[in-house]
Amino acid sequence: MMSLEVQTAVRTLQQQAVSAHDVFDLDRIDRALDELTRNPIKTAAPQHQVRGALSNAGKVLVRRKKRLPLGSSDDPDLHESVRERAFAFIEGGFDAADLRQWLDTTPSLSTRERWILQALADGADAEMLSALLNLPLARVRERISRARRVASAAYHREVRCA
Repeated sequence: MMSLEVQTAVRTLQQQAVSAHDVFDLDRIDRALDELTRNPIKTAAPQHQVRGALSNAGKVLVRRKKRLPLGSSDDPDLHESVRERAFAFIEGGFDAADLRQWLDTTPSLSTRERWILQALADGADAEMLSALLNLPLARVRERISRARRVASAAYHREVRCA
């Protein structure tokens, strides 16, 4: 059972998530929601719980970001084991090559979304990305889902309707 204060804080964060446009903000809100649901009987004021949970989530994400390897997603050493499989994907048809070119050049994707989709196109899967990013598998699957949703909307807006 969740206290009324936690329920209010969760609703507040869910409303913030709807209007968030930045992936970092969505990740931070997601982590904050996790923290609130782990402590369902807190009775502190909802605005204090929201502020504290967002602050803690931001600290974790910044620390994790500092540990990520620097470098481009085009780095040949990054996915050396899967790059060989990428040729079969790209050579499979002209449409796949067009899609890959669009993925590399569209301004509609954030750097993280582009990197995730490029890795998937190279043959990586959620488990590989989870290990590479040192993130839980469920979180990586969420990021993949978000990236696909954003890319699909952008592709339909930029390519199909153009």
